[in-house]
Amino acid sequence: LLGGALGAFADEGALRTFPLRHPSAPLDAQAERIPWSKVQLEEAQADPAPGSERFRIYLPKGYRAQSKRTYGLLVWINPGADGKLPGAWRALLAKEGLIAIGPEGAGNHRPLPLRIGLALDAVAGASAAYRVDPERVYAVGFSGGGNVVCWLGLHYPDVFRGVISLSGCDSYLPVPIPNQPGAFWRGTIPAPPPERLALARQRPQVYLAGALEAGPRLQAQAVAELHRGEGFRVSLRIVPDLHHSPPAGAELAWALKSLGAPPAPSGQGGEEPGAPTPGAEPGK
Repeated sequence: LLGGALGAFADEGALRTFPLRHPSAPLDAQAERIPWSKVQLEEAQADPAPGSERFRIYLPKGYRAQSKRTYGLLVWINPGADGKLPGAWRALLAKEGLIAIGPEGAGNHRPLPLRIGLALDAVAGASAAYRVDPERVYAVGFSGGGNVVCWLGLHYPDVFRGVISLSGCDSYLPVPIPNQPGAFWRGTIPAPPPERLALARQRPQVYLAGALEAGPRLQAQAVAELHRGEGFRVSLRIVPDLHHSPPAGAELAWALKSLGAPPAPSGQGGEEPGAPTPGAEPGK
């Protein structure tokens, strides 16, 4: 509950609600940025009532509401029904100075406009309740959640300062299929207007996929190459021995570091296929 105790939090996070929504979260506000189809809006049906959705909060060890220190915010979009942060990632929060938040019920079963609204509401709620640095607000998603964060990165670059797409991605452009000349995957994200696209190019995009998952790996490589050629700040990592599952904490640490890295010169850097993460065994 807003204004409640900010003491120790269990490993599974603390569930809470927020009374206010992000101004860009309601469907009519989204429609000012995203040209949703009639079918998509019918699937969404209606906006959730303020305070009706639950969010799972993870505070870093040592967090103090009275402190002047601010923290980054990591919005987690799970393809499943809950907002639980993968266990291997939780120890990173204190090290990286991050608060994590996962909307409950933002999985693949939920219509896309509502998932986007919940991600925005997570930012608004956490920013009102905790000491969040707006310049360090990021989104991370796995599989179908990885697709969602691609939408967030392109259409809400004023909210999210970077996105991490894990084993699932999308684009606003047709994506060339590797080793199939003339063949493309259809990008499903509507193209942002020029001024928003220019800002999105300044926000880092990080793509990770497992070496043992053919489809997501090929798509991550193809989207990363395409967007890098379009002037985006792109980092790509193919994780050895990983099937279709969220990567280990060491891989997330690499992704977080990539979000804060300065832009690489055009056509250079940002790609570490199979390279070990310093101080850790990749994929473990």
